[in-house]
Amino acid sequence: MLDQRELRIMEMKVKTYVESCASALDLFIKDCEVRNLRPHTIRNYQIEIYACLNQQREQGDLNRCLQLR
Repeated sequence: MLDQRELRIMEMKVKTYVESCASALDLFIKDCEVRNLRPHTIRNYQIEIYACLNQQREQGDLNRCLQLR
């Protein structure tokens, strides 16, 4: 049986997923910062992610790659 707090959580209208690639990348970078990763490490992650996305775009697979749900 759920208590009142759990019921309120179930009724919330807040999204628990991202709706765009940009939102996902933003959340990833924020998570890296929260985990106190070095700025150089975060920048390298960004470079690798964008390189992957560019490669997918060139191959025509970008739309399939960006489907997050």
